[in-house]
Amino acid sequence: MMKSKLLVGMVLLGALLPSSTLRAVSPEMGYEKYATTKDLMQKGVLLLNERKLNDAKATFEQCLKQIPDHYEAHFFLGELAYENRNYATALDHIQVAIRSLETMGKAYDQQSLEYQKRIAETRRFIQLSLDSIMNVEGGGSGACHAPTVADDRQALQQLDQASSSSFAGEKPFGIPARFYFLKGNCLLRLRRNADSREQYEKALQADPKYIEAWNNLAYLWFSDHDLGQAMGILQRAEAKGVTINPALKQTILDAAKKTASN
Repeated sequence: MMKSKLLVGMVLLGALLPSSTLRAVSPEMGYEKYATTKDLMQKGVLLLNERKLNDAKATFEQCLKQIPDHYEAHFFLGELAYENRNYATALDHIQVAIRSLETMGKAYDQQSLEYQKRIAETRRFIQLSLDSIMNVEGGGSGACHAPTVADDRQALQQLDQASSSSFAGEKPFGIPARFYFLKGNCLLRLRRNADSREQYEKALQADPKYIEAWNNLAYLWFSDHDLGQAMGILQRAEAKGVTINPALKQTILDAAKKTASN
C-alpha cells in the first residue's frame, strides 16, 4: 500500500515539476521568442557602435517584423529617433518598450505564483504519504518502509530548496533606468515638464545614482521657477553621494540666495 502511494506521489511530482532536479522555472521565461532575433540584435548594436545609423535602424526594424513588441529594438529605435530630433516618434518607441517589459514582468510574477502553488500542492501530497508511513506500527522504521521514508524526505527537501531558490533576487524584466530616462528626455523636448519629471523620478528609483536624471530634475524644477524643489533635488542627490553639475548647482544656489535676501 505504501509503495503504490509513493508511486502516485512521484508521478504527480513529475507531472507538476518535470525537471529531475526540481529547479525553478527558467528566469528567462517569456524571453524565449527573442532568441530568434539574437543575431539581428547583435548586428544592429554593432552597426550602432560603428555609427552606421541607417543600417542599424533598418536592422532593428527587421527585428520588429518578427517581434512587433521587441523591447530592445524599440529602445534603440527610440534612441535613434531622439538623436534625429523626432521626439514624438522616439516617445512612441520607448513607450512600447516599457509596456513590453511590463507585460513580461506581470507574466513572470504570475508564473512564479503558479510555480509556488504547484510546489506546495506536491509537498502536501508527499507529506501525507510520509505521515501515513510514520503512523504505522514501528514508525516507518521497518526495512520495507525505510526506502520509502528516505525517498519522501529527500523529495520534501528538494521541494523546499526549489521553493526557497525559485524566482529569488532581482526580477529579470525590471525596467532599466535608461528607458525611463529616454522617455523623460522625449517628454522634456515635447515641453511636457511635469510628465518628464515623473519619468526621471522613476529612473532614480531604478538607479539612485543616475547622475543625468538628477541633473535634469534639478534643471526642470529650476526652469519652472520652483527653487524649493530644485534645492530639494540638490539635497537628495548629495545624500545619495551624487554630485550635481557644478555650474547648475551654483546657479540654483545663487538664485536661492538672491531670493532669500529680497
